[in-house]
Amino acid sequence: MKRQWDIEELIEHFTLIEEDLPVLANKTGITRLGCALLLKCFQYEGHFPPTRNDIPKAIVDYVARQLKLDAVLFAQYDWEGRTIKGHRTQIREHLSFRETTIIDTEEMKSWLITEKLASDQNMEHLKAVVIKRFRDLKIEPPTTDRMERLIRSACTTYEQTLFAEIMQRLPLSTRTLLDDLLTRSTTLAEQEEQLQDDEPAGTPIQARQTPITWQDLKTNPGAVGLESVLHEIDKVRVLTQLALPANLFEQVSPKVVTLYRQRAATDTLYELRRHPDATRYTLLAAFCQQRTGEVTDSLVDLLLLVIRRIGAKAEKHVKKQYLDEIQTVEGKQRLLRRVAEASLAGPEKTIRAGIFPVMSEEKCKAILKEYQGKGEYQEQVYQRMRASYSGHYRRMVPLLVNMLDIRSNNTAHQPVVNHGCQVGRAAV
Repeated sequence: MKRQWDIEELIEHFTLIEEDLPVLANKTGITRLGCALLLKCFQYEGHFPPTRNDIPKAIVDYVARQLKLDAVLFAQYDWEGRTIKGHRTQIREHLSFRETTIIDTEEMKSWLITEKLASDQNMEHLKAVVIKRFRDLKIEPPTTDRMERLIRSACTTYEQTLFAEIMQRLPLSTRTLLDDLLTRSTTLAEQEEQLQDDEPAGTPIQARQTPITWQDLKTNPGAVGLESVLHEIDKVRVLTQLALPANLFEQVSPKVVTLYRQRAATDTLYELRRHPDATRYTLLAAFCQQRTGEVTDSLVDLLLLVIRRIGAKAEKHVKKQYLDEIQTVEGKQRLLRRVAEASLAGPEKTIRAGIFPVMSEEKCKAILKEYQGKGEYQEQVYQRMRASYSGHYRRMVPLLVNMLDIRSNNTAHQPVVNHGCQVGRAAV
């Protein structure tokens, strides 16, 4: 129960009403205060407070004032004896509740498996759901420890059934590739550790070209560059080769799949390989399915960053060349305004008689040169972009395009997209 309450909440939830009075009849002093607090807390939460300290002081003070009793009396209320047990029984009967039985817990477990665990497996969420379910059935829920054991048991039973179904849906080739990934990752990790032990202290470890490992699949791309692009492409290739069925987790919410994915990501290689087959394949499949989308998104981001970098570098290079060449005509806006005024004032005059007195022929030539220079600037940027692409980025862009299924609903862009994909495949 929360610790802070304002007066409006206390009035709404903890005000003694006429229907509560029969429970408090023939009770005075300490027992009257204790029974009243048990009653109002049960009405609010659907179960009795586990300990005396679970009832906030604000609630004790508010109920005590209604009974015209001193709140300090509650500290003397016997929380373990026959009196409180009798009060609980009386409150249950008054509210038409009953205690939980073994049959009730089994039925609750079955209900969780059937209705809830496919969409949510968070312990705190499930505890709230179970309490509400028991309350709707007018059954006093078990203790917190028993409730958590019930939920964990339901989750275990649900997972055993689900994991077995998932494993049956995975092709044998996919399961083999998943096992090979773990075996290869373990072997490479052991070799790397052995090499580090054999090398003298202070010796720099050279980069080694190794296949994609389990640890690689968990990392995000680094700075944009040929190495990071090739690394992400290799990761997509490994994940795609698994050929995970698209409907593998169709009966489970993405939130639960994410939970399984997180378990796979946090387990060590040793722990993953020790899991039963069904558990291991399900956790790995959940991780790889979600990671495939994320790595593909990172490839798209890398492609966009490469394109932006090509344009930015080209503009920076050309701007530096043209900065001194392009003459900026000072007061251009003022001169153009004066030309417009002169044109309207003397529309019958010739340009030489009406315009040049306001803006000289030399100024006109300078403005024209500036705009021509801007046109040349854009052309030079384009040429620089082509040169940059041909000299460096051509090694990565076709690879990116080839790995991505690029589409466009705009018919004007479809020929460009199709041509780009063909070029990418030809380059690879």
